[in-house]
Amino acid sequence: MTESTFIPGWYALLPSHALKNKPLALKRFGVDLVLWRHKNQEISVLLDRCPHRGAKLSLGKLCDHKIQCPFHGFQFDGQGQCALAPEFNKALPGLKVRSFAVKEAFDMIWIYWGDAATHFEYPELAEIHTHFKTYSTVQKIWHSHITYCIENQLDYTHLRFVHKTTIGRNFKMPEHPRVIATQQKITTYFDQQEPAMTFLFNNTWILNIGAQMKLVLYFCPIDETHTQLYLQSYRQFLSLPIIKSIIDPLMNLSNRIILKQDQAVVASQGLLPSYLAEADTLMRHDQAIREFRKTWRDLLG
Repeated sequence: MTESTFIPGWYALLPSHALKNKPLALKRFGVDLVLWRHKNQEISVLLDRCPHRGAKLSLGKLCDHKIQCPFHGFQFDGQGQCALAPEFNKALPGLKVRSFAVKEAFDMIWIYWGDAATHFEYPELAEIHTHFKTYSTVQKIWHSHITYCIENQLDYTHLRFVHKTTIGRNFKMPEHPRVIATQQKITTYFDQQEPAMTFLFNNTWILNIGAQMKLVLYFCPIDETHTQLYLQSYRQFLSLPIIKSIIDPLMNLSNRIILKQDQAVVASQGLLPSYLAEADTLMRHDQAIREFRKTWRDLLG
C-alpha cells in the first residue's frame, strides 16, 4: 500500500487545544509530521525529519519561530527552509524540509495533503461553529482504512442491528431517501426537507440531529490501516457551566458506547480501501456509499 490511497485535499488533523507552544510529533498519512505554534499563534507543519542526517525535528526546540534539530542544531523556518547551518554559521538555501499548507478553523488544525493547496472553505462547519458553542469530544482509533470508517457513517441501514440497544432501537427506515453527490460533499436526505447527514470531502461527517444539536465526526488517517476519530457533539441547550460539567461526561460515555459497537464490525471488513471491494453487492439504500466510492476513485485520478 502507498500514500496514493489518500485523495488530495484538506484534512482535519487534530483539535487545536492539542498543540501547545512546543514541537508536537504526529503521524498522519503514514508519515511523521512535526507541528508547532508560533508566538503569533500561526502554525507550521513539516516532515519530522532533518534533511541533514535524518534526526526527528520534534525532539528539538523552537528558536524564534524556527525549529532546531536536536542533533547538529540546524534550524528550519515554517516553510521548511534551512535558516541556519551552525557549522557554516549561515542559511543553506538548498537544504529544505517538506512543508504543508495549514489552516486553523472550527477548533481544528487542518493541512492540505497534495501538491497545490486549494481554497479552504467549509460553510456547513462555519454555520455550526457560529451557532453551536457548546460541545464535547470523544477520541477513538480504529484499525481500519479511512474509507471504511467514513462508509460506516454513510450507512444508516446498520442502525437497527449494530445499534439495536442504543440509537437504533427506534430507527425507522426512510421510505424515500435521496442522495445528492458532488466532488465536494455527499448529502443524504430521509423523508424530510433538511439533510439527515452530510459528508464533506475529505474527512468530515455531519449528523443533523435537530435544530438544537449536531454531531461532527472527523476521520484523520494515521496510516493505511489506522484512523483517528474525533467526534464532537454540538448543542444549543444545557450549556450552563455547572450543567455542562454533568451532561458532557454522560454524552461522551454514550458516544463511546456507540463507536465501540461500530468498531468491531468495521474492522471485520478488512484493511484495504473500501473502493477496492469490487465483490460487494450494494443495495438501494447504499447509494451514498456507491457515490462515495466513485468520487474517491475519481479524486485519486
